[in-house]
Amino acid sequence: MRAADEGHGFAGGFGIPYYVDPTMIVTTLDQAEIGNAARIVTITTDRWHGVSTPGVSSGFTAENTVVADGSPTLAQPAIDVWSDKFYVPASLELTMDYPNWLGEITTLMMAQWASDVSQYCSIGNGTGQPMGVVSRMASTTQSPSHCVVTTAGQLGAVDLRTAWGALPERYRLNASWYCSPSMVSRISSQASATVTNGLGASEWTFDSGSGQPRLFGRPVLQSSYCDSFTGTTGTVNYAIVGDFSRFVICHRSGLDVELVHGIPDFSHGSNLPTGQIGIFGMSRFGSDVVDTNAFRVLASS
Repeated sequence: MRAADEGHGFAGGFGIPYYVDPTMIVTTLDQAEIGNAARIVTITTDRWHGVSTPGVSSGFTAENTVVADGSPTLAQPAIDVWSDKFYVPASLELTMDYPNWLGEITTLMMAQWASDVSQYCSIGNGTGQPMGVVSRMASTTQSPSHCVVTTAGQLGAVDLRTAWGALPERYRLNASWYCSPSMVSRISSQASATVTNGLGASEWTFDSGSGQPRLFGRPVLQSSYCDSFTGTTGTVNYAIVGDFSRFVICHRSGLDVELVHGIPDFSHGSNLPTGQIGIFGMSRFGSDVVDTNAFRVLASS
C-alpha cells in the first residue's frame, strides 16, 4: 500500500504550508567599531572647523625678571562632509505583498551605512569621500609616526612594543589599537608560550566583561577593511595605535530615509507612471585625523 508523504509533492507535499521569515539577514557588512573610540561631532554646515595648538610655552626665570611671551600658535584643521546615498526601487505589488518592506530596506540601509563608516573612516582617500585614519597615517611617512617592522612580511612582539614605545606618553592613557581581524589573530599568536620574546601575560589580555582583546592595557578595535596579514613583504599597514579622540568623525545628518512615490518612466522619455516606488536614504559625514602626532602606524615599509 502506498502511504501519502510530504517529501514528494505529488504524494501530498504540495498541500503542506510553509513559513517564510521575511526578515532580511545581512551577511557581509562591518559594524564600525571605530565609532566607539573616535570623536563624534554633529554639525549644521558642509565642513567642520576646529582649532589646534601645540600649547603655551613656559620657562623658569629669576625673581623680578621679564617673563617671555608664551602665547600659543593656533591652526585650524577642517573636515569636509560628503553625501553617502542609498536608493532601492520596487514595484507597488512587491511593497504591498512583502511584509514590512520599508522597514526591512531601512534596516539594510542602516547596516550598509555602518559598513561605509567602517570602510571610509579606515581607508577612505579624502577625495570625494571621507579621509580614513589608516590612509592618513600611511601617508605620514616621517619618523616616529611611521614605524617599520624588523622583518618585512613578519609581525613580532618586538614590533608591537616599538610602535607602543613611539607613542608619546600624553596620548597613551586614551589610546586604542586598530587593525584587521587577521592581524588580531597574528598578534594573539605572539602571546603563545612557545614564542621566544613574545607577548607576556600582562601585555595581551581580554576584557572580563566584553571579551575585547587588549594590547599593553589598551583596547584593540577591529575593521575588516584594514589590511589583512598575509605574510607578504609588500606594503602593508599592520596596525594603528593612538588616541582616537584626535580622529574626528563629523555628521551633518544621521541616516535620513524617505519614500519616493510614483516614479515616472524617465529612461524612455514618456514620463508616464511605472507602478514603482523608491526608498531613498542619505547620510552626510566626513572624517580625518586632526593631530597626526597622536598616532603611530606599524607598517612593513
